[in-house]
Amino acid sequence: MLIMAWYIVGAEIPEAYAIALVNYAFAIQNEDGGWPTYTYGAQSTSLMGTILMYVVLRLMGFGAQHERMIRARKSLLSMGGAVHLPCWAKFWLCLLGLYKWEGSDPYPAEMW
Repeated sequence: MLIMAWYIVGAEIPEAYAIALVNYAFAIQNEDGGWPTYTYGAQSTSLMGTILMYVVLRLMGFGAQHERMIRARKSLLSMGGAVHLPCWAKFWLCLLGLYKWEGSDPYPAEMW
């Protein structure tokens, strides 16, 4: 979510951070192409972890045809896609313009 926040506010991601984050993301990617929501210990793939990590890697410049991105996309689609996310994950996608606000839960004005 830090990368998404940096992207939204237009902050520059330091190159060393970007390299370390990509290396870490690929190191914890599961065999099925997905990622867990929480990264401590051995964790199974989750829809939320997979979609958020997929979006972050795309924001950092990885193309949709990259081998790891293809595997991730197959994984997240096999779990039903973004419509099955919890509201706070949909919130991040809405902020990025990747999901329609109408498809998410209402949020209190204080969020803005």
